[in-house]
Amino acid sequence: MMGNLDNKPDCPSLIEDCTMKVKRLLIVICALVALACDKQDEVEPILIVRASTMSLDGVLDVPGVKNKVPIQLYSNQNWTSESDVEWIDVHTREGQASKRYQDLEVTVLSNDSGKERVGKIIFRNSSLEETLTIRQGLPDASAVWGSGTESSPYLIRTAENLNEVRKLLEPGSTSYICLANDIDMSSVKNFVPLNDTSPYNKEIHFDGRGFTISNLTSIQEIKHTVNPSLFGVLKGSCTNLTVKDATIKDDAGSGRLTPAGIIAASASTSVILNNVHVSGVVKTDSPCAGGLVGVVCGATIENCTADVNVSSGSRDNAGGLVGQVKSGQFIVRNSSVTGQIYGDANVGGLIGGSLKDASLDIQDCHSTVTVKGHSSIGGFAGYLDNDESRPAKITNSSASGDVYIMSDRSDMSAFVGMVKGGCEFIDCYASGKAFSNRNNDNFGGIIARTITENGTIYLKNCHCKRGGVGSVTNGG
Repeated sequence: MMGNLDNKPDCPSLIEDCTMKVKRLLIVICALVALACDKQDEVEPILIVRASTMSLDGVLDVPGVKNKVPIQLYSNQNWTSESDVEWIDVHTREGQASKRYQDLEVTVLSNDSGKERVGKIIFRNSSLEETLTIRQGLPDASAVWGSGTESSPYLIRTAENLNEVRKLLEPGSTSYICLANDIDMSSVKNFVPLNDTSPYNKEIHFDGRGFTISNLTSIQEIKHTVNPSLFGVLKGSCTNLTVKDATIKDDAGSGRLTPAGIIAASASTSVILNNVHVSGVVKTDSPCAGGLVGVVCGATIENCTADVNVSSGSRDNAGGLVGQVKSGQFIVRNSSVTGQIYGDANVGGLIGGSLKDASLDIQDCHSTVTVKGHSSIGGFAGYLDNDESRPAKITNSSASGDVYIMSDRSDMSAFVGMVKGGCEFIDCYASGKAFSNRNNDNFGGIIARTITENGTIYLKNCHCKRGGVGSVTNGG
């Protein structure tokens, strides 16, 4: 028996309906899977700050002196940091998310507030905030106070402070140092200068505040102290300071030929010395020995005095203030020297010698030094070599010490031994005597010898006890 064909199911329609339902189901499943994946990707934010020296109460205690504090930070999101006080410096102010701890460094300046103080560093990411509290006490009695800035200079109170402050002076940086009282350095057998390591790029501004450093000893040895002096290589300034009874020497066996001076072995461009007074001994067998500075490459010296015994031994360029002016503009005002100066050649009461690349302008300066040497020696300056475009100028200055030539070599004067190139002398006076046991050439009162091929020698209202100019070469 046959059934009714009109009741036969529509197969294609049924298949299409099932397919749509399956598609809808797959879409739902994919959405659920995606949602589950998103839930898994949502990681809870983390922000952790820690320091190895943190106390049990969560506070980081630091000493009263300037110091660097290492801390660690973990954040799985980008983060920022800030300090709520000026004396805490966070070197890194922001960072990226990381799967490991990041090392950070914080500088805490010296506490000169007179009391314990507290500051905070706040760290934040997009969801969290953490605070690191830093508590700082007062400096120890033996510590160097201050932060080395112009507003908070390193404060030197003891010989130990002065001997240790060099460790705080960073290469390439500018530091400010002040004395708090008089300091006796006799407990330090051999002081290592403050800037004595190549490339000598520590800029130092030192204010003595009218106090005195006494019994400073700096000796050049084979292994240490390349530039015997207080500063080594001075880049910056030194003001309002007295250095009394200093001993600056080199070790004869060191084999090094380096300049020497009580304040600095050498001074770089644009150094300022104002109201600085020194006394003591500078004894070397190296070129360029000076009461204040051994060799200068541009400087301004004002209101300075030196009562010194300076010797460059068998070497050249010894002077009461400066051994040699090598280059740059050299200005001296209202300064004086007493004592004794000895060297081979280019020996003078105020300046040993100057080179052609230097430009000298000296005014109101006086020398009462006994000068001894073998060639180009003078009661005021030994040897001046000047370019025609920038002649040396010496005004209202005098020399009253005696001058001794120790061999049959030449160029000895009560004022300047030898002048090469252009030079102007205005209102200058030489009253010292010049002594020789031999028949020396070029023996004068103001100038012993001039070589004027590169300039003109000009004298106005200058006086001396014996003669004016000993000899003139290539015109006058």
